[in-house]
Amino acid sequence: MEYNRFALIGLNVWKRLFARKPAMLGQDWRTMLFGICMFHAIIQERKKFGPLGWNITYEFNNSDRECAMLNLQMFCEDGHIPWDALEYITSQITYGGRVTDMWDQRCLTTILKLFFSPPILEDDYKYSLSGTYYCPRADKLEDFREYIETLPVIEDPEVFGMHDNANIAFENKETSTLIKTIVDVQPRASGGGGGDTPDQIVWRICDQTRASISTKIDSTLVNPDLMVPDDMGQLHSLTTVLLHETDRFNTLLALIHSSLNELQKAIKGVVVMSEAFEEVFNSFLNNKVPALWHKKGYNSLKSLGSWIHDLILRIDFMEKWLMDGIQPSSWVSGLFFPQGLLTGSLQAFARRYRVPIDALLFDFDPIPMFLSQEDIYKQNKRKKEDEPDVYQNLVAPEDGVNIHGLFIDAGRWDMKQNCLVDALPGQMNPPLPVVRFYPVLELPKPDPRYQAPLYKTSERAGTLSTTGHSTNFVLPVLLPTNMPSDFWIIRGTALLTQITD
Repeated sequence: MEYNRFALIGLNVWKRLFARKPAMLGQDWRTMLFGICMFHAIIQERKKFGPLGWNITYEFNNSDRECAMLNLQMFCEDGHIPWDALEYITSQITYGGRVTDMWDQRCLTTILKLFFSPPILEDDYKYSLSGTYYCPRADKLEDFREYIETLPVIEDPEVFGMHDNANIAFENKETSTLIKTIVDVQPRASGGGGGDTPDQIVWRICDQTRASISTKIDSTLVNPDLMVPDDMGQLHSLTTVLLHETDRFNTLLALIHSSLNELQKAIKGVVVMSEAFEEVFNSFLNNKVPALWHKKGYNSLKSLGSWIHDLILRIDFMEKWLMDGIQPSSWVSGLFFPQGLLTGSLQAFARRYRVPIDALLFDFDPIPMFLSQEDIYKQNKRKKEDEPDVYQNLVAPEDGVNIHGLFIDAGRWDMKQNCLVDALPGQMNPPLPVVRFYPVLELPKPDPRYQAPLYKTSERAGTLSTTGHSTNFVLPVLLPTNMPSDFWIIRGTALLTQITD
Protein backbone atom coordinates (compact mmCIF):
# COMPACT_ATOMS: atom_id res chain seq x y z
CA MET A 1 0.00 0.00 0.00
CA GLU A 2 0.98 3.66 -0.37
CA TYR A 3 1.95 3.92 3.30
CA ASN A 4 4.93 1.62 2.58
CA ARG A 5 6.21 4.12 0.02
CA PHE A 6 5.50 6.81 2.59
CA ALA A 7 8.00 5.03 4.85
CA LEU A 8 10.69 5.74 2.27
CA ILE A 9 9.54 9.03 0.74
CA GLY A 10 7.19 10.81 3.15
CA LEU A 11 9.56 10.54 6.07
CA ASN A 12 12.15 12.56 4.17
CA VAL A 13 9.84 15.55 4.56
CA TRP A 14 9.34 14.60 8.22
CA LYS A 15 13.06 14.89 8.88
CA ARG A 16 12.93 18.57 8.06
CA LEU A 17 9.62 19.32 9.74
CA PHE A 18 10.47 17.37 12.90
CA ALA A 19 13.42 19.66 13.43
CA ARG A 20 11.27 22.76 12.97
CA LYS A 21 8.14 21.83 14.87
CA PRO A 22 6.07 24.74 16.25
CA ALA A 23 6.50 25.49 19.90
CA MET A 24 4.28 23.83 22.50
CA LEU A 25 2.57 21.37 20.07
CA GLY A 26 4.67 18.27 20.81
CA GLN A 27 2.75 15.06 20.12
CA ASP A 28 -0.10 16.97 18.48
CA TRP A 29 2.31 18.16 15.80
CA ARG A 30 3.51 14.64 15.05
CA THR A 31 -0.07 13.35 15.02
CA MET A 32 -1.14 15.96 12.48
CA LEU A 33 1.84 15.24 10.24
CA PHE A 34 1.17 11.53 10.40
CA GLY A 35 -2.54 12.13 9.69
CA ILE A 36 -1.73 14.02 6.50
CA CYS A 37 0.51 11.18 5.34
CA MET A 38 -2.12 8.54 6.09
CA PHE A 39 -4.76 10.62 4.33
CA HIS A 40 -2.50 10.88 1.29
CA ALA A 41 -1.93 7.11 1.28
CA ILE A 42 -5.64 6.34 1.58
CA ILE A 43 -6.81 8.59 -1.25
CA GLN A 44 -4.06 7.20 -3.49
CA GLU A 45 -4.96 3.59 -2.83
CA ARG A 46 -8.73 4.08 -3.24
CA LYS A 47 -8.09 4.33 -6.97
CA LYS A 48 -7.82 0.56 -7.21
CA PHE A 49 -11.51 0.19 -6.34
CA GLY A 50 -12.55 2.03 -9.48
CA PRO A 51 -15.79 4.06 -9.24
CA LEU A 52 -16.34 2.86 -5.66
CA GLY A 53 -13.18 4.74 -4.75
CA TRP A 54 -13.33 7.73 -7.08
CA ASN A 55 -15.66 8.55 -9.96
CA ILE A 56 -12.65 9.93 -11.82
CA THR A 57 -9.04 8.78 -11.39
CA TYR A 58 -6.90 11.61 -9.99
CA GLU A 59 -3.12 11.82 -10.06
CA PHE A 60 -2.39 12.92 -6.51
CA ASN A 61 1.38 13.03 -5.99
CA ASN A 62 4.07 13.65 -3.40
CA SER A 63 4.09 17.39 -4.02
CA ASP A 64 0.47 17.55 -2.79
CA ARG A 65 1.47 15.89 0.47
CA GLU A 66 4.52 18.07 0.93
CA CYS A 67 2.49 21.21 0.22
CA ALA A 68 -0.08 20.14 2.84
CA MET A 69 2.71 19.59 5.40
CA LEU A 70 4.29 22.97 4.69
CA ASN A 71 0.90 24.67 5.00
CA LEU A 72 0.47 22.94 8.35
CA GLN A 73 3.81 24.28 9.53
CA MET A 74 3.01 27.80 8.35
CA PHE A 75 -0.41 27.96 10.02
CA CYS A 76 0.78 26.41 13.30
CA GLU A 77 3.95 28.47 13.68
CA ASP A 78 2.60 30.24 16.79
CA GLY A 79 1.51 27.01 18.48
CA HIS A 80 -2.20 27.52 17.68
CA ILE A 81 -4.07 25.03 15.43
CA PRO A 82 -6.59 26.80 13.13
CA TRP A 83 -8.51 23.66 12.20
CA ASP A 84 -11.14 25.33 10.00
CA ALA A 85 -8.50 26.98 7.82
CA LEU A 86 -6.34 23.85 7.66
CA GLU A 87 -9.21 21.55 6.72
CA TYR A 88 -10.49 23.95 4.08
CA ILE A 89 -7.13 24.59 2.43
CA THR A 90 -6.17 20.91 2.46
CA SER A 91 -9.48 19.57 1.12
CA GLN A 92 -10.49 22.37 -1.22
CA ILE A 93 -7.17 23.69 -2.52
CA THR A 94 -4.12 21.49 -1.91
CA TYR A 95 -5.88 18.26 -2.86
CA GLY A 96 -9.28 19.54 -3.97
CA GLY A 97 -7.68 21.58 -6.72
CA ARG A 98 -7.24 18.33 -8.66
CA VAL A 99 -10.79 17.11 -8.07
CA THR A 100 -13.32 17.90 -10.79
CA ASP A 101 -16.31 15.82 -9.67
CA MET A 102 -18.56 17.27 -6.93
CA TRP A 103 -19.24 13.84 -5.41
CA ASP A 104 -15.53 13.04 -5.34
CA GLN A 105 -14.98 16.37 -3.61
CA ARG A 106 -17.56 15.41 -0.99
CA CYS A 107 -15.76 12.09 -0.48
CA LEU A 108 -12.33 13.73 -0.23
CA THR A 109 -13.54 16.20 2.40
CA THR A 110 -15.16 13.41 4.42
CA ILE A 111 -12.05 11.19 4.32
CA LEU A 112 -9.90 14.10 5.46
CA LYS A 113 -12.01 14.39 8.63
CA LEU A 114 -10.97 10.86 9.61
CA PHE A 115 -7.26 11.64 9.45
CA PHE A 116 -6.97 15.38 9.91
CA SER A 117 -9.46 16.95 12.33
CA PRO A 118 -9.59 17.73 16.09
CA PRO A 119 -10.61 14.17 17.20
CA ILE A 120 -7.29 12.72 15.95
CA LEU A 121 -5.51 14.44 18.86
CA GLU A 122 -7.32 12.27 21.41
CA ASP A 123 -5.11 9.61 23.01
CA ASP A 124 -7.26 6.61 22.05
CA TYR A 125 -8.18 7.73 18.54
CA LYS A 126 -8.09 5.03 15.84
CA TYR A 127 -8.38 5.48 12.09
CA SER A 128 -10.52 2.35 11.69
CA LEU A 129 -12.77 0.12 13.78
CA SER A 130 -10.24 -2.73 13.86
CA GLY A 131 -7.79 -0.57 15.79
CA THR A 132 -4.92 -1.67 13.52
CA TYR A 133 -4.41 1.79 12.08
CA TYR A 134 -3.58 4.69 14.37
CA CYS A 135 -0.91 7.28 15.03
CA PRO A 136 1.72 5.88 17.41
CA ARG A 137 2.46 7.98 20.49
CA ALA A 138 6.17 8.33 19.86
CA ASP A 139 8.86 11.00 19.85
CA LYS A 140 11.40 9.54 17.45
CA LEU A 141 11.20 9.23 13.72
CA GLU A 142 12.46 5.67 13.89
CA ASP A 143 9.49 4.67 16.07
CA PHE A 144 7.09 5.79 13.34
CA ARG A 145 9.08 3.89 10.73
CA GLU A 146 8.93 0.71 12.83
CA TYR A 147 5.16 1.07 13.28
CA ILE A 148 4.67 1.51 9.53
CA GLU A 149 6.63 -1.69 8.89
CA THR A 150 4.19 -3.62 11.11
CA LEU A 151 1.13 -2.64 9.08
CA PRO A 152 -0.49 -5.40 6.96
CA VAL A 153 1.06 -5.91 3.54
CA ILE A 154 -2.40 -6.63 2.11
CA GLU A 155 -4.65 -3.96 3.53
CA ASP A 156 -8.22 -4.61 4.59
CA PRO A 157 -10.93 -2.50 2.87
CA GLU A 158 -12.01 -1.23 6.28
CA VAL A 159 -9.00 1.10 6.47
CA PHE A 160 -10.54 2.87 3.47
CA GLY A 161 -13.94 2.90 5.16
CA MET A 162 -15.18 0.42 2.57
CA HIS A 163 -17.08 -2.86 2.72
CA ASP A 164 -15.36 -6.21 2.05
CA ASN A 165 -17.38 -6.33 -1.18
CA ALA A 166 -15.10 -3.58 -2.49
CA ASN A 167 -12.39 -6.22 -2.87
CA ILE A 168 -14.77 -8.29 -5.00
CA ALA A 169 -15.40 -5.26 -7.19
CA PHE A 170 -11.64 -4.74 -7.50
CA GLU A 171 -11.03 -8.38 -8.43
CA ASN A 172 -13.88 -8.32 -10.96
CA LYS A 173 -12.37 -5.22 -12.56
CA GLU A 174 -8.93 -6.85 -12.77
CA THR A 175 -10.43 -10.03 -14.24
CA SER A 176 -12.41 -8.09 -16.85
CA THR A 177 -9.27 -6.21 -17.88
CA LEU A 178 -7.34 -9.47 -18.20
CA ILE A 179 -10.06 -11.15 -20.28
CA LYS A 180 -10.35 -8.11 -22.54
CA THR A 181 -6.58 -8.17 -23.12
CA ILE A 182 -6.65 -11.87 -23.97
CA VAL A 183 -9.56 -11.43 -26.38
CA ASP A 184 -7.89 -8.47 -28.09
CA VAL A 185 -4.69 -10.41 -28.84
CA GLN A 186 -6.39 -13.70 -29.71
CA PRO A 187 -6.30 -14.56 -33.45
CA ARG A 188 -9.64 -14.99 -35.21
CA ALA A 189 -10.74 -18.60 -35.69
CA SER A 190 -11.17 -19.62 -39.32
CA GLY A 191 -13.61 -22.45 -38.71
CA GLY A 192 -11.21 -25.02 -40.17
CA GLY A 193 -11.60 -27.26 -37.14
CA GLY A 194 -15.20 -28.06 -37.97
CA GLY A 195 -16.86 -25.23 -36.04
CA ASP A 196 -18.73 -22.29 -37.47
CA THR A 197 -16.72 -19.65 -39.25
CA PRO A 198 -16.78 -16.04 -38.01
CA ASP A 199 -19.01 -15.15 -40.98
CA GLN A 200 -21.52 -17.84 -39.99
CA ILE A 201 -21.50 -16.77 -36.34
CA VAL A 202 -22.12 -13.11 -37.19
CA TRP A 203 -24.77 -14.00 -39.76
CA ARG A 204 -26.66 -16.00 -37.14
CA ILE A 205 -26.42 -13.13 -34.63
CA CYS A 206 -27.86 -10.78 -37.26
CA ASP A 207 -30.80 -13.12 -37.89
CA GLN A 208 -31.50 -13.64 -34.18
CA THR A 209 -31.28 -9.93 -33.39
CA ARG A 210 -33.55 -8.94 -36.26
CA ALA A 211 -36.13 -11.52 -35.21
CA SER A 212 -36.18 -10.44 -31.56
CA ILE A 213 -36.26 -6.64 -31.91
CA SER A 214 -39.17 -4.63 -33.29
CA THR A 215 -38.56 -2.46 -36.32
CA LYS A 216 -40.26 0.51 -34.64
CA ILE A 217 -42.57 1.63 -31.86
CA ASP A 218 -45.88 2.50 -33.53
CA SER A 219 -46.71 5.95 -32.17
CA THR A 220 -50.08 5.89 -33.96
CA LEU A 221 -51.29 3.47 -31.27
CA VAL A 222 -51.00 6.17 -28.62
CA ASN A 223 -53.84 6.25 -26.09
CA PRO A 224 -56.20 9.11 -27.09
CA ASP A 225 -56.40 10.25 -23.46
CA LEU A 226 -52.70 11.11 -23.56
CA MET A 227 -53.24 13.51 -26.45
CA VAL A 228 -55.94 15.61 -24.78
CA PRO A 229 -54.56 19.14 -24.21
CA ASP A 230 -55.02 20.99 -20.93
CA ASP A 231 -56.82 24.32 -20.39
CA MET A 232 -53.84 26.14 -21.87
CA GLY A 233 -53.86 24.00 -25.00
CA GLN A 234 -50.74 22.09 -24.01
CA LEU A 235 -50.14 18.37 -23.86
CA HIS A 236 -49.35 16.89 -20.46
CA SER A 237 -45.62 17.19 -19.76
CA LEU A 238 -45.18 13.43 -19.41
CA THR A 239 -46.85 12.87 -22.78
CA THR A 240 -44.24 15.14 -24.33
CA VAL A 241 -41.53 13.07 -22.62
CA LEU A 242 -43.13 9.89 -23.98
CA LEU A 243 -43.19 11.17 -27.56
CA HIS A 244 -39.59 12.37 -27.42
CA GLU A 245 -38.42 9.03 -26.03
CA THR A 246 -40.40 7.18 -28.70
CA ASP A 247 -38.63 9.18 -31.41
CA ARG A 248 -35.23 8.32 -29.90
CA PHE A 249 -36.05 4.62 -29.77
CA ASN A 250 -37.33 4.60 -33.34
CA THR A 251 -34.13 6.26 -34.53
CA LEU A 252 -32.09 3.57 -32.77
CA LEU A 253 -34.27 0.72 -34.05
CA ALA A 254 -34.03 1.98 -37.62
CA LEU A 255 -30.23 2.12 -37.31
CA ILE A 256 -30.05 -1.39 -35.84
CA HIS A 257 -32.12 -2.99 -38.60
CA SER A 258 -30.42 -1.08 -41.43
CA SER A 259 -26.95 -1.95 -40.09
CA LEU A 260 -27.90 -5.64 -39.76
CA ASN A 261 -29.06 -5.68 -43.38
CA GLU A 262 -25.94 -3.91 -44.62
CA LEU A 263 -23.65 -6.16 -42.59
CA GLN A 264 -25.19 -9.29 -44.09
CA LYS A 265 -24.78 -7.80 -47.56
CA ALA A 266 -21.11 -7.16 -46.77
CA ILE A 267 -20.66 -10.74 -45.52
CA LYS A 268 -22.16 -12.02 -48.81
CA GLY A 269 -19.84 -9.73 -50.75
CA VAL A 270 -22.66 -7.68 -52.27
CA VAL A 271 -21.24 -4.45 -50.81
CA VAL A 272 -17.79 -3.48 -49.54
CA MET A 273 -17.10 -4.18 -45.86
CA SER A 274 -16.44 -0.64 -44.62
CA GLU A 275 -14.41 0.18 -41.52
CA ALA A 276 -17.60 0.92 -39.58
CA PHE A 277 -19.14 -2.45 -40.43
CA GLU A 278 -15.85 -4.20 -39.74
CA GLU A 279 -16.17 -2.83 -36.20
CA VAL A 280 -19.76 -4.12 -35.99
CA PHE A 281 -18.59 -7.53 -37.23
CA ASN A 282 -15.81 -7.75 -34.64
CA SER A 283 -18.10 -6.50 -31.88
CA PHE A 284 -20.57 -9.30 -32.59
CA LEU A 285 -17.77 -11.87 -32.36
CA ASN A 286 -16.69 -10.44 -29.00
CA ASN A 287 -20.26 -10.14 -27.64
CA LYS A 288 -19.93 -6.35 -27.51
CA VAL A 289 -22.40 -3.66 -28.50
CA PRO A 290 -21.16 -1.99 -31.71
CA ALA A 291 -19.94 1.59 -31.41
CA LEU A 292 -22.33 2.46 -34.25
CA TRP A 293 -25.27 1.54 -32.03
CA HIS A 294 -23.80 3.15 -28.94
CA LYS A 295 -23.55 6.45 -30.77
CA LYS A 296 -27.32 6.59 -31.29
CA GLY A 297 -28.14 4.61 -28.17
CA TYR A 298 -28.15 5.15 -24.44
CA ASN A 299 -25.51 4.73 -21.74
CA SER A 300 -24.87 1.06 -21.08
CA LEU A 301 -22.00 -1.23 -20.09
CA LYS A 302 -23.86 -4.44 -20.90
CA SER A 303 -22.59 -7.15 -23.22
CA LEU A 304 -24.35 -7.59 -26.56
CA GLY A 305 -26.74 -10.35 -25.45
CA SER A 306 -27.76 -8.53 -22.27
CA TRP A 307 -28.05 -5.24 -24.15
CA ILE A 308 -30.46 -6.73 -26.69
CA HIS A 309 -32.62 -8.24 -23.96
CA ASP A 310 -32.57 -4.92 -22.11
CA LEU A 311 -33.68 -3.15 -25.32
CA ILE A 312 -36.60 -5.58 -25.65
CA LEU A 313 -37.69 -4.69 -22.10
CA ARG A 314 -37.40 -0.98 -22.91
CA ILE A 315 -39.52 -1.30 -26.04
CA ASP A 316 -42.20 -3.21 -24.10
CA PHE A 317 -42.19 -0.52 -21.39
CA MET A 318 -42.56 2.25 -23.98
CA GLU A 319 -45.36 0.46 -25.86
CA LYS A 320 -47.29 -0.16 -22.64
CA TRP A 321 -46.96 3.51 -21.65
CA LEU A 322 -47.98 4.58 -25.15
CA MET A 323 -51.11 2.41 -25.30
CA ASP A 324 -52.28 2.41 -21.66
CA GLY A 325 -50.93 5.70 -20.30
CA ILE A 326 -48.58 6.27 -17.39
CA GLN A 327 -48.09 3.07 -15.40
CA PRO A 328 -48.45 2.82 -11.59
CA SER A 329 -44.65 2.85 -11.46
CA SER A 330 -42.29 4.06 -14.18
CA TRP A 331 -39.13 2.22 -15.15
CA VAL A 332 -36.84 5.23 -15.26
CA SER A 333 -33.94 2.95 -16.19
CA GLY A 334 -35.65 2.23 -19.51
CA LEU A 335 -35.35 5.78 -20.83
CA PHE A 336 -32.67 7.43 -22.94
CA PHE A 337 -32.89 10.54 -20.78
CA PRO A 338 -34.20 9.78 -17.26
CA GLN A 339 -33.98 13.46 -16.34
CA GLY A 340 -36.72 14.10 -18.90
CA LEU A 341 -39.27 12.06 -16.94
CA LEU A 342 -38.35 13.80 -13.70
CA THR A 343 -38.38 17.28 -15.23
CA GLY A 344 -41.71 16.49 -16.88
CA SER A 345 -43.13 15.55 -13.48
CA LEU A 346 -41.92 18.86 -12.01
CA GLN A 347 -43.35 20.79 -14.95
CA ALA A 348 -46.75 19.12 -14.57
CA PHE A 349 -46.79 20.09 -10.89
CA ALA A 350 -45.72 23.66 -11.70
CA ARG A 351 -48.52 24.07 -14.24
CA ARG A 352 -51.12 22.56 -11.96
CA TYR A 353 -50.35 24.70 -8.92
CA ARG A 354 -49.06 27.79 -10.75
CA VAL A 355 -45.61 27.80 -9.18
CA PRO A 356 -42.27 28.45 -10.92
CA ILE A 357 -40.59 25.19 -11.89
CA ASP A 358 -37.16 26.42 -10.79
CA ALA A 359 -38.52 26.76 -7.22
CA LEU A 360 -39.37 23.04 -7.04
CA LEU A 361 -37.32 20.21 -5.59
CA PHE A 362 -37.89 16.48 -5.34
CA ASP A 363 -38.55 14.75 -2.06
CA PHE A 364 -38.55 10.98 -1.84
CA ASP A 365 -40.78 8.40 -0.20
CA PRO A 366 -39.60 4.75 -0.35
CA ILE A 367 -42.52 2.34 -0.73
CA PRO A 368 -41.82 -1.08 0.85
CA MET A 369 -42.26 -3.19 -2.28
CA PHE A 370 -39.93 -4.36 -5.02
CA LEU A 371 -40.79 -4.30 -8.71
CA SER A 372 -38.81 -6.01 -11.45
CA GLN A 373 -39.24 -4.88 -15.05
CA GLU A 374 -38.49 -8.45 -16.08
CA ASP A 375 -41.57 -9.64 -14.14
CA ILE A 376 -43.69 -6.83 -15.60
CA TYR A 377 -42.56 -7.76 -19.12
CA LYS A 378 -43.40 -11.44 -18.61
CA GLN A 379 -46.86 -10.57 -17.28
CA ASN A 380 -47.48 -8.26 -20.23
CA LYS A 381 -46.63 -11.11 -22.60
CA ARG A 382 -48.83 -13.65 -20.82
CA LYS A 383 -51.89 -11.34 -20.81
CA LYS A 384 -53.80 -13.44 -18.28
CA GLU A 385 -56.72 -11.50 -16.82
CA ASP A 386 -57.01 -13.67 -13.70
CA GLU A 387 -53.30 -13.28 -12.85
CA PRO A 388 -52.50 -11.15 -9.75
CA ASP A 389 -51.39 -7.66 -10.75
CA VAL A 390 -47.61 -7.35 -10.54
CA TYR A 391 -48.08 -3.77 -9.30
CA GLN A 392 -49.90 -5.06 -6.17
CA ASN A 393 -52.58 -2.32 -6.22
CA LEU A 394 -49.98 0.43 -6.52
CA VAL A 395 -51.41 3.50 -8.27
CA ALA A 396 -49.68 6.36 -10.02
CA PRO A 397 -49.66 9.45 -7.75
CA GLU A 398 -51.43 12.65 -8.81
CA ASP A 399 -48.29 14.64 -8.08
CA GLY A 400 -44.89 13.21 -8.83
CA VAL A 401 -44.10 9.75 -10.11
CA ASN A 402 -43.33 6.29 -8.72
CA ILE A 403 -39.97 4.94 -9.85
CA HIS A 404 -38.66 1.36 -9.90
CA GLY A 405 -35.69 -0.46 -11.38
CA LEU A 406 -32.90 1.23 -9.41
CA PHE A 407 -29.99 -0.63 -7.81
CA ILE A 408 -27.84 0.12 -4.76
CA ASP A 409 -24.07 0.16 -5.08
CA ALA A 410 -22.29 -0.45 -1.72
CA GLY A 411 -25.38 -0.94 0.42
CA ARG A 412 -28.77 -2.68 0.55
CA TRP A 413 -32.36 -1.98 1.55
CA ASP A 414 -33.83 -3.35 4.77
CA MET A 415 -37.56 -3.90 4.22
CA LYS A 416 -38.37 -4.18 7.93
CA GLN A 417 -36.76 -0.87 8.81
CA ASN A 418 -37.51 0.60 5.36
CA CYS A 419 -34.09 2.20 5.23
CA LEU A 420 -30.59 1.89 3.79
CA VAL A 421 -28.29 -0.52 5.65
CA ASP A 422 -24.85 -2.02 5.05
CA ALA A 423 -24.43 -4.60 2.30
CA LEU A 424 -24.37 -8.33 2.92
CA PRO A 425 -21.14 -10.18 2.03
CA GLY A 426 -21.06 -10.98 -1.67
CA GLN A 427 -24.23 -9.00 -2.44
CA MET A 428 -23.04 -6.45 -4.98
CA ASN A 429 -26.01 -4.52 -6.41
CA PRO A 430 -29.28 -5.32 -4.63
CA PRO A 431 -32.44 -3.57 -5.86
CA LEU A 432 -33.96 -0.44 -4.36
CA PRO A 433 -37.70 -0.63 -3.66
CA VAL A 434 -40.21 1.54 -5.45
CA VAL A 435 -39.61 5.20 -4.59
CA ARG A 436 -42.13 7.98 -4.98
CA PHE A 437 -40.54 11.15 -6.34
CA TYR A 438 -42.80 14.08 -5.47
CA PRO A 439 -42.29 17.83 -5.94
CA VAL A 440 -41.93 20.14 -2.94
CA LEU A 441 -40.97 23.76 -2.46
CA GLU A 442 -38.44 23.00 0.26
CA LEU A 443 -36.86 20.08 2.09
CA PRO A 444 -36.68 19.63 5.87
CA LYS A 445 -33.59 21.06 7.58
CA PRO A 446 -31.54 19.50 8.98
CA ASP A 447 -32.18 16.37 6.95
CA PRO A 448 -30.63 13.17 8.39
CA ARG A 449 -31.14 11.21 5.18
CA TYR A 450 -28.22 10.17 3.00
CA GLN A 451 -27.89 12.06 -0.27
CA ALA A 452 -27.16 9.23 -2.71
CA PRO A 453 -26.09 10.22 -6.23
CA LEU A 454 -28.02 8.38 -8.94
CA TYR A 455 -26.03 7.31 -12.01
CA LYS A 456 -27.09 5.63 -15.23
CA THR A 457 -24.25 3.09 -15.15
CA SER A 458 -21.70 1.79 -12.65
CA GLU A 459 -18.99 3.70 -14.50
CA ARG A 460 -20.34 6.82 -12.73
CA ALA A 461 -18.05 9.27 -14.50
CA GLY A 462 -19.65 11.22 -17.32
CA THR A 463 -19.21 14.29 -19.47
CA LEU A 464 -21.38 17.35 -19.89
CA SER A 465 -23.76 16.98 -22.83
CA THR A 466 -24.97 19.81 -25.06
CA THR A 467 -27.96 20.25 -22.72
CA GLY A 468 -25.64 20.99 -19.81
CA HIS A 469 -26.48 17.70 -18.08
CA SER A 470 -24.00 14.96 -17.23
CA THR A 471 -24.14 11.99 -19.56
CA ASN A 472 -24.17 9.69 -16.51
CA PHE A 473 -25.30 11.51 -13.35
CA VAL A 474 -29.07 11.95 -12.95
CA LEU A 475 -29.81 13.52 -9.54
CA PRO A 476 -29.23 12.99 -5.80
CA VAL A 477 -31.82 10.83 -4.01
CA LEU A 478 -32.43 11.21 -0.27
CA LEU A 479 -32.58 7.83 1.50
CA PRO A 480 -33.48 7.20 5.16
CA THR A 481 -30.76 5.46 7.15
CA ASN A 482 -29.70 4.76 10.73
CA MET A 483 -26.06 5.47 9.92
CA PRO A 484 -24.41 8.90 9.59
CA SER A 485 -24.03 10.20 6.04
CA ASP A 486 -20.23 10.15 6.36
CA PHE A 487 -20.36 6.35 6.64
CA TRP A 488 -22.04 6.04 3.24
CA ILE A 489 -19.95 8.75 1.61
CA ILE A 490 -16.72 6.92 2.39
CA ARG A 491 -18.33 3.60 1.40
CA GLY A 492 -18.93 5.11 -2.03
CA THR A 493 -22.64 4.30 -1.80
CA ALA A 494 -24.69 5.35 -4.82
CA LEU A 495 -27.72 4.34 -6.89
CA LEU A 496 -27.61 2.95 -10.43
CA THR A 497 -30.31 2.76 -13.09
CA GLN A 498 -28.72 -0.41 -14.48
CA ILE A 499 -26.04 -2.92 -13.63
CA THR A 500 -23.51 -4.31 -16.07
CA ASP A 501 -25.15 -7.73 -16.59
